[in-house]
Amino acid sequence: MAVSGADIAAYARTFVGSPYVWAGWEPSGWDCSGFVGYVLGKHFGMKLPGGFVWSGKVHPPVAAMYKTWTKANTVSVAQAGDLCCWITHIGIAIDDNRMVSALGRQWGTIVSPIASSGPPGEPLSIRRINTLAAGADVVTSPRAGCTVGLIFLPYFIVKGVVLRVWNRGAEESR
Repeated sequence: MAVSGADIAAYARTFVGSPYVWAGWEPSGWDCSGFVGYVLGKHFGMKLPGGFVWSGKVHPPVAAMYKTWTKANTVSVAQAGDLCCWITHIGIAIDDNRMVSALGRQWGTIVSPIASSGPPGEPLSIRRINTLAAGADVVTSPRAGCTVGLIFLPYFIVKGVVLRVWNRGAEESR
């Protein structure tokens, strides 16, 4: 199936308003990587980082793994369907300035400016998916980039949890 970036972006936009649930991966509640995994893996049938094939039974790859995904290339300007990747957050670009992502419990799945959607201090990578390679049945085991992501995954999870708890505390003290 030939998939365009416009197809990916259009489908992603249909989920605006879906709730945010930490570690969720279905439209009834998902986090940022669960959202991206659902769109790319379930709907478009792509093999995701680490050779992950959507089953609907386990959480798809986390944000950090998309930053090193061998089926995507880093580009300087976002286009519809590109992945906007930080270490602890990910979304799908709908144009060169905006993206769709499951941003947090307070906002759910929304359209937001790419420039202000990432966690403070984390570098943004725009990743363009090679849709033919991602859809092809060629990945049978995790690749080196995904292995690196898995090694650092505990650090990223702890950092993300600490930042979320910190931000939640700041919100509650207002």
